Amino acid sequence: QGSEVFHKNFWNYLAHALSMPSTLLSSLPQRTITDLNSFMNELMEVFEKLNAMHKKHSYTLKGSLMLKDDINRYIYMRESERSNIRVQHIPNSYPGNIHNSRERFY
Repeated sequence: QGSEVFHKNFWNYLAHALSMPSTLLSSLPQRTITDLNSFMNELMEVFEKLNAMHKKHSYTLKGSLMLKDDINRYIYMRESERSNIRVQHIPNSYPGNIHNSRERFY
């Protein structure tokens, strides 16, 4: 509760400070402006990294959700429907093959 209030007040203060006329902003100490600029730059870098990470892993997340749905569909299928499913075999030349004894698959 306390941290939410702090963050809300901080962002309100920041929005207010950024919308100030330049004359009011120039009355702030130079150190504050420098700190604010460096903070905003760091915040943008973190946001860009998080956005890139989200894009990178969203495919993995979508794939895992589709796999979960397929497994659930298979679990609740009738036996006659299951027999019609073809299993796709992974070729031995596949680099992530389970026959690779140096790697462990859990």
